[in-house]
Amino acid sequence: MLIKSVQIEIADNVASISKHTTRVELQWMFGPPDDIGGFSSKMKKGAILKYGTTEFHFDGDRDGNRLVLIYREHDIAGEIVPVVSINL
Repeated sequence: MLIKSVQIEIADNVASISKHTTRVELQWMFGPPDDIGGFSSKMKKGAILKYGTTEFHFDGDRDGNRLVLIYREHDIAGEIVPVVSINL
């Protein structure tokens, strides 16, 4: 299966994103993230931007790094389970 782009709605903003979407472009589409994760000694700015329960994973923490994964979890009866995981 080949996914070329995905249309996502976050806080009434709808955008089409793909593996070519950069960190800066995603933040332009959806505004500042609710949280940032994926920090390491090499990635001081974090490689994961979080909007609500949706995580956008990038191939680095620089502004021009590209999207590689969209991930979402959901709490079902107290258990956190993945709902969506899309590798781009």
